[in-house]
Amino acid sequence: MNNARVGENCDLYGSVVLINYFGQGVRIGDHCKLGNGCRILGGVELGAHTKVAPGAVVFESFPDGWVTLWGNPAVVKRYRKPPEIQL
Repeated sequence: MNNARVGENCDLYGSVVLINYFGQGVRIGDHCKLGNGCRILGGVELGAHTKVAPGAVVFESFPDGWVTLWGNPAVVKRYRKPPEIQL
C-alpha cells in the first residue's frame, strides 16, 4: 500500500525517494521542489513551497512550509517568507 501524497505543481527531480515506514506515509504540500537524490522518510510532512536540496535526508516534518532544507539530517538552511498579497 502506498501512503504517499504529493501536492499540485511539485517538481521532483531524478532519484527522489519517498520512504514508507510501517504504514506512515509521506505528505508533500503544493508547489514543493525536491532535489536530485533526496530522501523523505515515512511520517514526514512538508508544507507548501518547501525546497529540499539535492541529497538531503529529511527525518522530521516542516508542516508550515516556506523553508529551504539541506543536509543529512536535513536542517533549515533558509526561512522564506510568502509574498505579500496586494488587493
